[in-house]
Amino acid sequence: VFEPGGVLELYLPYYEGRPNVRTLNGVLFETGGDVDRALGRVAEYVSTSLHAGLAVVVGRNAMELPEDVFQRFDVPQERLEVFWRPYRPAMAPAVVHENKTYFYRIPPAQELVESGGWRWTSFDWGWQAANVANSSFAEAWCFDPQPDPMLLSPLLRLDARSARAVEITLSTAAQGQTAQLFYAGQDGGLSDERSAQWIIEGNGAPHTYTIPLEGAPGWEGTISRLRLDPIAVGDGTPATRTCVHGLRFVR
Repeated sequence: VFEPGGVLELYLPYYEGRPNVRTLNGVLFETGGDVDRALGRVAEYVSTSLHAGLAVVVGRNAMELPEDVFQRFDVPQERLEVFWRPYRPAMAPAVVHENKTYFYRIPPAQELVESGGWRWTSFDWGWQAANVANSSFAEAWCFDPQPDPMLLSPLLRLDARSARAVEITLSTAAQGQTAQLFYAGQDGGLSDERSAQWIIEGNGAPHTYTIPLEGAPGWEGTISRLRLDPIAVGDGTPATRTCVHGLRFVR
């Protein structure tokens, strides 16, 4: 939960014993008033919270600072608008009173699994990338893959029986590549024995691959995490630039 923060006597009862409540004023204090560092830290909190399988709730006043409230630190409203812009499409009203929204909510991974899946158009949704460079978001999550690039999902509670296949849309300029999807059981372990592998097109255009899961080795019980290796080996340059557009389960 992110709120702007304010008078200690008013806010302390709501913070005490709630380590997942963060305030904009508090983060600014921790960073010595450095707005860029503070917002970078807020972005980390959003990503790590989503990666842990949690929802993120954001107070309206943490995005639109009220003019009549004294702010300890000088935070330009324009800077806040730029920071929150990638998250806005993902936010749904969470607390509404008299037609005014006071809190917004970014849904946790499990809700996305049970609905339309992920579309990476503006931020990472709590997935964590490794062995990639120059990430960007527009129509997809694009990057220059290095050897063994991977995207690790947030925590899940997916009943394997509820999904018979997965649809993954990828594009890459890399030639002669394979993609691989790992799916961990309740112990969180990832291995080739619990994975699916397929050949991908290397012409730079988006392609949607439907990967059967029903009856696949290890696709059983509760799936706690996914790992997507969009290609096997990249060279870290635009010559092998790869984009992940979306992932959803087929019921």
